[in-house]
Amino acid sequence: MTWNTVYQRSLDDLLKSERARRDALESDRDGLVELLTRLAQQHDGQRLEDLRRENPGTPKHWSAREWEEFFSRPAQPKPVIAWGKPAGNNGHSANNGNGKNSHSDAPALHQLQQELRSLRAQMEHSQPVERPKAEEGQRTESQKPKPGAKITVSRPPSSGASVSQPPSEAILAEFQPPDVPYKYKGLLDNHGLTNLRWRRGSMLLYLIATCGMNSHLEMDALVSRKEDLSHRSNSTRKPMDNLASAGLAIVETMRMEMDDFRTSVKMLRLTDEGRELCQALGWLAVESDWDRLIRLHQGNHQRNHTLAVLYFALLTRKRGWTTEIVPDTKGKADPDMLIVKGKEKYYVEIELGSRGNEKQTAKWKNLAGLQGGKVAICAPNVKVRERLVKDCQLAKIGGVATDLATLVAKRYYESENEPLWLKEW
Repeated sequence: MTWNTVYQRSLDDLLKSERARRDALESDRDGLVELLTRLAQQHDGQRLEDLRRENPGTPKHWSAREWEEFFSRPAQPKPVIAWGKPAGNNGHSANNGNGKNSHSDAPALHQLQQELRSLRAQMEHSQPVERPKAEEGQRTESQKPKPGAKITVSRPPSSGASVSQPPSEAILAEFQPPDVPYKYKGLLDNHGLTNLRWRRGSMLLYLIATCGMNSHLEMDALVSRKEDLSHRSNSTRKPMDNLASAGLAIVETMRMEMDDFRTSVKMLRLTDEGRELCQALGWLAVESDWDRLIRLHQGNHQRNHTLAVLYFALLTRKRGWTTEIVPDTKGKADPDMLIVKGKEKYYVEIELGSRGNEKQTAKWKNLAGLQGGKVAICAPNVKVRERLVKDCQLAKIGGVATDLATLVAKRYYESENEPLWLKEW
């Protein structure tokens, strides 16, 4: 059995697994819709029938927001003739038309709404598998952004790429927590996003939407300075969890273990409902680094590579560089990142392996063609970094290199003046 055969079978198995997962999620959603429909009939069956006459697709294809709008309106109880029993204050019985207390279904309704939001977030997070046509770390020609092509995001950057500036306290200097739109008040209240938690949770939403930030570490540092708190004081952890439970953000702890290097970073990105809330607040969401990697670089499947790119971008910005993920380039070079600081400019390749084959050598030559015959490489650790440097030296290609293990060893909050490049040849 050839390597290509094993590789193809692995891809087929992965595709089947993803399809099975989506089928299971869709089956669960259908079950929840059926339960919600029965509950809606008990809540206000007459209004449900009226809506069905207007639109036969009701409520099968309702979104979570439409379900919330339906249940947020109190049912109109019908007068009940209760012989021998006094009527309520308004002349009606305290029971609804079905003889049941109108509040008895509230806990079940609240639980179903939470499950529906959670399911929507899971379905958004589960992306269909695309068969890669190139080795890991490379994008196929069909996945490359075409010059001038329109990118489908809420507000795509004009360059077509995600550009992030170094973190600055000025980002939140004038920030004030916005008033909650009426349609979202119930959702935020039910998930604990009130008062102080809404203040800090809204800061997180603002940083994700307007700056494209994903790392909780980076956002927590900015919020802590704004609130005059110590770093990593848990000031944003609870609001972050509240945003996730409300279905406004996807929160994931991304981990990497490679030889002697182990690390983890908590990342956030907006769901569709989160983008809608930000738009209602007047913040048009840009495409974040994580979203761009998912869209263009199989970011949900090349997990280690995605974390390495996001972490290196985080550590680079801390040192004063502007970062651009998956930049548009001409020619065969396909770098993971463009970083700029003053007159310095590097197209960077994040390389986790040390294979030293012809394809990799061709990659270095293509990368060197973008920047005066030199390469810029980030490896996971010192061992891989030295191997990649030797490969480039054998190919007579100069450049600079660094590694995550060494950069991470420096405390994030104290690394502004630490060098980014650890090797130059």
